[in-house]
Amino acid sequence: TTTTTTTVPTWGSVCAGTTDDLGYSCSCSALSDCHTCTLDSFAPVAQACQLCRNSKVLLDGVCLDACPAGYSTEGRGQYGLFCHPLVTAPPVTAVPPVVCDGIRVLESNASCSCQALNSCHQCRLEDAGTGARVATTCLMCKGSKFLFDGRCMDLCPNGTYAQGLGTYNLRCVAGISPPVNSSELDRTCEGQLDSSSGAACQCSPLSNCHRCRGTLNALDVFVGVECDMCKNGKLLYNHECVDVCPSGLLPTGLGSFNLQCQPPVTPAPGESVQVCTGVTLSNGSSCSCRPLSDCYECSMLRGLPLQCQMCKNGKYLYRGGCLEACPAGTRVAGSGSFNLRCEALVTTTTTTTTTTT
Repeated sequence: TTTTTTTVPTWGSVCAGTTDDLGYSCSCSALSDCHTCTLDSFAPVAQACQLCRNSKVLLDGVCLDACPAGYSTEGRGQYGLFCHPLVTAPPVTAVPPVVCDGIRVLESNASCSCQALNSCHQCRLEDAGTGARVATTCLMCKGSKFLFDGRCMDLCPNGTYAQGLGTYNLRCVAGISPPVNSSELDRTCEGQLDSSSGAACQCSPLSNCHRCRGTLNALDVFVGVECDMCKNGKLLYNHECVDVCPSGLLPTGLGSFNLQCQPPVTPAPGESVQVCTGVTLSNGSSCSCRPLSDCYECSMLRGLPLQCQMCKNGKYLYRGGCLEACPAGTRVAGSGSFNLRCEALVTTTTTTTTTTT
């Protein structure tokens, strides 16, 4: 009896380059840019790539030029690069807003703070996008500050008036206009105290006013109407506090309070006007150009400054005062930080004559 044996060719399951894991020849060329691939169990045919070449990246058995969104490229060199899913942080659960009153949350009595908002006693705490709350809007001020648009302010802005008493929960409210008839100004506010009642007040909307006359509005809140004394180095003119006196008037007074714009003093017969330069008068005695702000040299009469003649600290001389900048219709003259001036613009008119022959 003769027995015939037929040899069935076999091959491995993985092809690396041109040789499978059993030593037989193979190829992954059916898979673009693939170096190592799995083989079909019934024929040496490439099925899925396991390792890419030529700087391609492997994702789901395929070699790609680049990883898609949501994946990062891992590996180095031209072989073995692959796409790895990005690790995403778990979603942050938003926390509802609460109100912080002093140091306690009204809703839960937990500790809190409104310190991020200057002079704020009660504020709204809202989610910052991280699951934590931060102070975003002030609801009540302290320290005699005035609440306006979620912030605490020293004074109420124009178009609003102060409401409230004491040092807490003062507010700036838009609305009722103050009276304009001087006969109705039956109260005086000086240094934030009502001279009639002793209650807290302010001269708002009069800016830089220390003492003013006014009245109570419909909400029993003092409203300043006419200023009688300025502060912060401002000059009183027509019941308002100004930086520079109008033409024809000169500043009078000393210090930073109660400065006024007055007509110029006329020297008496035989009396002469002297000049104060720095701190020395033209006769050699000491002097000062205050309250003329930033003035280095001024004219003086009877020990009082009349008009500035030279400014310092980079300020500009204009109509006897020193300004931060020259007004419209003038130009800057001079250089450095002394003796800068505002001079009138000179307009040159050019006339062109055309002769026709």
